[in-house]
This record gives sequence, C-alpha cells and structure tokens, in this order.
Amino acid sequence: NNVTDEELLRQKLREKSITDQLTGLYNRVYFDELTHWEGKDLKFPITIISADCDDLKRINDVYGHNAGDYYICLAKDALKNALPENAVIFRMGGDEFLAVISETDEEKAKEYVNKINNSISEYKTKDYTLSLSVGSYTINGRGSSIEKGVMLSDKEMYRVKKERKTQNK
Repeated sequence: NNVTDEELLRQKLREKSITDQLTGLYNRVYFDELTHWEGKDLKFPITIISADCDDLKRINDVYGHNAGDYYICLAKDALKNALPENAVIFRMGGDEFLAVISETDEEKAKEYVNKINNSISEYKTKDYTLSLSVGSYTINGRGSSIEKGVMLSDKEMYRVKKERKTQNK
C-alpha cells in the first residue's frame, strides 16, 4: 500500500510541476521537455501557434489582477475551443500561450488561426472583449527544430500585434 501511495503522490507532484496553476494548461517546464522528446510523439508537419493577450496591462490597471486572471482564462478557453484535441497547449508565462499541433499543415494552421480570430469576440470581461494576437509556423520536416518553429511563430504573432497597434492609433 505504501508503494501505491508513493506512486500516487509522485504522479500528483509530477502533474503539479508541469501544469499552470491558473489555467490548468501545460506550463513552460513541460514545453522544455517537449523540445527534448521531439520526434518521439510528434508527426510532421507540426504547426506551432503563438498567442498573446492584447490589453492585459490595461485590464489589470483598471479592474485589478483578478479581472486580468479571468482575461487570461478567457484566452485559454478560446484556444482550447478553437484548436483540435491533439493540440498540446501551454501557458508560457504571463499572457503568452503556445500550441503544438502534430500532423497539421500550413493550410490547416491558417484555418485554426482564423477560427481563433473569429471566435474571440464571444469572450468578454467587464468592458473588454478578448483580443489575441496570433501567429503560426509549420515545420514540414526534420530540417527544423521546435525552437526555430516557436521563434518564427512568435515573429509572426508580434508582426500581427504591431499591425493591430498601428491600426488602433
């Protein structure tokens, strides 16, 4: 019985160590592990989707951090509802999210990004409607790493964010 209790405790601690407390998504610790087991469970093409909440600082400043936390959870809901079941979604920190989706080509990636963008207006808190900047990059074969895919997906996301800020001025 002690062995069973110890194993259950080990599993519980493991789960806590790889899960974001606020959202229940995987965290950066688990993402770092993913980059080391790349190729074992992932099948090409692999799409990386990066997402970042817009206006979180303003929400925190005006309504407080509880409202900001709720806003982050809305972003999690939007991503989970728009992405397929095989998407592994991470909260990378703050208001930054990342999804890794196996067997997803560029065309399908665009569909998922559009689905996210088209659905976020359904998510609201206080006077704010959820706004996410989203970018993606598809790795087509073994010539590229997850890290490089993340870098290029983030680059696209920041391009979208900058474009939105310019349009809103």
